[in-house]
Amino acid sequence: MRSCEIAAGCTPSRTAIPLEPGLTLQFLDLPNARLALPFRDAGEPDKNPVLRTQSAVVLFENVRLKLEFYHALRLVNPNTFQGERARVLIIECGQGALQQGAPGLPGALLVNCQTPEALLLVLRNIPTTNDPRIGACVLNTVIIENLSAFYWAKRSVTKALASKWYMDLNARARVLMETYQCNVLVTMWDKNYERGFNARPAQEPAPLRLVDLTYTPAEFFEMPAYVFASRAPGSLQYIGTQWRAT
Repeated sequence: MRSCEIAAGCTPSRTAIPLEPGLTLQFLDLPNARLALPFRDAGEPDKNPVLRTQSAVVLFENVRLKLEFYHALRLVNPNTFQGERARVLIIECGQGALQQGAPGLPGALLVNCQTPEALLLVLRNIPTTNDPRIGACVLNTVIIENLSAFYWAKRSVTKALASKWYMDLNARARVLMETYQCNVLVTMWDKNYERGFNARPAQEPAPLRLVDLTYTPAEFFEMPAYVFASRAPGSLQYIGTQWRAT
């Protein structure tokens, strides 16, 4: 059995995920794991929102804004993205565009899921990878990268089945946070992607309702502590029932 080295102040997790014969993954609980987000909190403009065993969703308008976000995420969390042991696990959805992991996040571990069902399976059996580095992981944050890769697959089923999948995703993320005292960060594209490539550009009023920026079922956004939209005109935060400038 191979397990991670016990760090000061940490105890082995109760769960061990079998990866292959003779190799077992054991994450360490990291008390008070925190992840600062590179946004301003619309409710408290003088503060950056910080995840503490919580989840967040970020919608992106374009690739440039996503790259800038990852760069800023590293800058505001210097201790999380340095050192010998990885603290971030990236679960990438779709065809593996990131290849070596999220831009600007050195040392993060990467697992790829090409189907919606595979994503739920990985969340249940964190993680299904034989990367030997994983044995030295102290988990701070799980990033579910590009959840929009599965948007059209869910559009091809009934609304009830699609909503159930998103709620199952939330439920498994919640178990993950409770088990490992970690954070979960989900990245997505906004509704410009969800409209499809044949959609015509249109002048629209400033976003106010949730559906002004995403067609993903509203139930999915009820669990996260923070929901942000990274847009060229300026970032927005969804608070209560409306988008607010940060």
